[in-house]
Amino acid sequence: MKNFLRGLLISFSLLILVGCGGSDATETVPDVLDKQLNQILAAKVPFASSKGEAPVLNTHDWDSVFGGESGKDLKYDRYGEIDEVVFVAPPGTLFNLKRQIRKVTRQGDETIYYKVTTPIYDGSQALWIDGRFLNVNDVKPAFDVTAETATKTLVNLRNYENQPYTWRGSSSAGAPELLLYYPPSESISARTQDDWSLKGFNSMGLLYRASNGATPLDAAQLSRFGRPVFKNFNDMVGDDETPVADKKAKALTALLKPLDIVQFGDRVMIVLDNDQITEAKYLSKYAGKVVISNLADTVYGLLDKGEFVEDPFQELVNRTKKKFFIRRYADTSDLEGGEAVEEDTEDTKRSEDAEDTTETDSIVIVDPVIEEVTTESVNGETEVDVNEDFEN
Repeated sequence: MKNFLRGLLISFSLLILVGCGGSDATETVPDVLDKQLNQILAAKVPFASSKGEAPVLNTHDWDSVFGGESGKDLKYDRYGEIDEVVFVAPPGTLFNLKRQIRKVTRQGDETIYYKVTTPIYDGSQALWIDGRFLNVNDVKPAFDVTAETATKTLVNLRNYENQPYTWRGSSSAGAPELLLYYPPSESISARTQDDWSLKGFNSMGLLYRASNGATPLDAAQLSRFGRPVFKNFNDMVGDDETPVADKKAKALTALLKPLDIVQFGDRVMIVLDNDQITEAKYLSKYAGKVVISNLADTVYGLLDKGEFVEDPFQELVNRTKKKFFIRRYADTSDLEGGEAVEEDTEDTKRSEDAEDTTETDSIVIVDPVIEEVTTESVNGETEVDVNEDFEN
């Protein structure tokens, strides 16, 4: 009886979907959406892959983000950033479809917003993607991403210099289709066009794209990524020739290696070599870019304004300062004169498990547990749950 009612409910929902446009459903319900819906209902484990650069948001209300009520405004916060953006996925990224909501956009176009999970993101935010950016598959598509070598990652980082800063951006091209799917209602500036298409980087996205997915796209995950690099400076004293601040800065600079990740508050910086460090830097509201700075000057500034810690979650004694910490993930043995692993000293802490971060590592995909497909209608919007135990 239960199966019969479930089948009846699915059939009734499909009739509503197909008949919602009148006698000629093809005029208002694109065939591609019907095909996607049928695949969702028929498949026990539905998958999708991104066609190209694919923006991922934490909401299915994309109209409110790209255009708003006026059709011409981006949903900036007070810092000129779009908080709903989680990341921009590279072409071919694997997604597991968990739920869908079918809507008519502000432009009058129909689309399906999918709630998804993906092996490239292990953060806490809900992930939603416009189905027009996806190819839906009945079977799991191949997805095997090999991280770039340290040498290639450093070359990529340098090549991204002067690219625009974009909150949670991870693509130099962005997703220009956003200007087609959610066109502004009037002319906008070139800078706003870049923001609209999510063109550019923040530092997490910068390192993720430069390393071809070797690093996390979530700040909390990044703070635990790799192994800590730390030196206790409490007993260091200065003298008449060298102030203690200069000694500390010199000692800390000597600790750093290429691709070390320095996190200071919301800022993430990546060491390039003995002299330079890079970041996607927020400069002011609606302004910022990828910059390369002097490493020694940056370290001196960090020690002046912040407190160097080993554990990013430890409480600070001096609450007037921000903590900063360093994580090391990269095998730098392919660099000229580089050492893959250094000997530990009493003051320098790092994990002994280095083999998990070699240049040949691939992303490990864990198959999700998918139970069964159900359909329901909520507030006039048609939804399909692919897993009854979905995360709210």
